[in-house]
Amino acid sequence: LARENLRPTIGGIGPPAPFGWCADAPGPRSDTEATLWSILAMRSLLSAGVACEVGYVGAKSWFEATWTTSNPTWSHFDVITAVGRFPGSFIANGPDGGACDLPPAASDPTDDLLELPSVGALAALQLGRHSDDPLFQSLARGVVAHEIPKAYPCNLFKAYCTSQLVDHLDPATAKILRTTLQDLLIHAQRVDPECFDGSWDPTPNRFAASEAGRLISTEYACLILRSFQHFP
Repeated sequence: LARENLRPTIGGIGPPAPFGWCADAPGPRSDTEATLWSILAMRSLLSAGVACEVGYVGAKSWFEATWTTSNPTWSHFDVITAVGRFPGSFIANGPDGGACDLPPAASDPTDDLLELPSVGALAALQLGRHSDDPLFQSLARGVVAHEIPKAYPCNLFKAYCTSQLVDHLDPATAKILRTTLQDLLIHAQRVDPECFDGSWDPTPNRFAASEAGRLISTEYACLILRSFQHFP
């Protein structure tokens, strides 16, 4: 049943460009957000013994192509200070190359849908990279430098991805991210006598599916806070 229900995900990748998934229709463009959700689905399928190795291997190809294109000097990165970048989409122009949709500089892309280091870092972990990998560490520094939200409303998809990284970061960095997100969401939660009590206001145009409104913003907020429950 799982195999049949998720066939569109498993089958959404393959020759001639085994990279990622497009949020709209199959084509040369791979959207980072859609591809991450497909990777998470495949990890669940693999855990359940459902064969989807072709898609998983293809996703690794997508990650490597996207990473090397958006970080052309990655082989010379300083393993202590380098800040990695990850784009909102990757457009393949062949099996060995492509173009990334990135802003000119990662100055402060907190709500920029084109700059997604938190998504890239989570994808790296899901695809087998370890937390001590210089690639992951460089993306984590990108999260700290550019993706800690300053106020609500914010990009809750990025915030969710960030919340999934804290167990893989050094304790000091993890505490900064955790307390920042916790405080921001707790203070943004609606408190009133009406039916919206306990929910989070919509965050229009901040991430894909944000048009779903209060339901999706509240779901993301709950998932983020729940991921911190095991911390003192």
